[in-house]
Amino acid sequence: MRRSAILGPLVVVAFGCAHLAAPPPTDPVAPGPPRGGGARPRTLACEVFLLRAAEGDDLRGDGLWRFVDEQAFPAELRRRLASHGLRAGVVSDPPPECLAGRLAPATTEPVTPADPSRVHSVLRLLPGQESELVAVAGPRRLVILEHDDDGIGGGTYEDASAVVTLVAHPGADGRTRLVLTPTVKHGAIERSWEGTDGAFRLATGQRRRGFDGLRMEIELADHEALVVAGTGAPAATVGDAFFRDESGATAVHRLLVIRPLARALDPRFAAAGTGSGDLESLRRR
Repeated sequence: MRRSAILGPLVVVAFGCAHLAAPPPTDPVAPGPPRGGGARPRTLACEVFLLRAAEGDDLRGDGLWRFVDEQAFPAELRRRLASHGLRAGVVSDPPPECLAGRLAPATTEPVTPADPSRVHSVLRLLPGQESELVAVAGPRRLVILEHDDDGIGGGTYEDASAVVTLVAHPGADGRTRLVLTPTVKHGAIERSWEGTDGAFRLATGQRRRGFDGLRMEIELADHEALVVAGTGAPAATVGDAFFRDESGATAVHRLLVIRPLARALDPRFAAAGTGSGDLESLRRR
């Protein structure tokens, strides 16, 4: 059976400094409801890596992508991602050698903050609440073209930052459902009144442009990781804005990897458990 995929207080993680310490243990879980159901996690722990690779690096070609299950996403979403310069899929344990060496480097020395080739964070996400992963910090000018059935459109975004909004949901079987949406925050800081639960509050922030047609929703076990990267020739695409940096002498590409950490299971699913496997067994689940 083909692997299933589903299409949907702020924690901001800026990919500018690195921390290579071993990930802390997952949070304890709160008691479940009195009648039935399993334990509900207070937070969902995920490892997040932002890897940098120059042209010709194995992370840019078949050395990585022939081990990635891109069919975890529906064909229509894969088509939209490709037309916007993006590529995404799921990799299972053990990861390919070119990726494994970057996720768990032999050295424990911190990388150079000025030009980090590997940025590692452990996020504690509140279930169902949106967090942000800052792929490209602002302020900068982003020109992004958009392709759809009606043709080519797009716009120019001043004082912009490229972020990936991330929402995590727990599953009773130990899996974690992730929802990622590329989003551009741009323009001057503005104030606006927002109504919630019968009350109003003053919110401050930039305007947001969410690329909802590129929303990626996927369920992952703790032995699986989501990989997202830019693809194609240089162009004013979403993939370039988020994952390509040509400010230096040579182009540098970024690769986003998100891996849920193990957590407690509902007792009804504990006997089945989850294990690692190759790409073919992943597709049969």
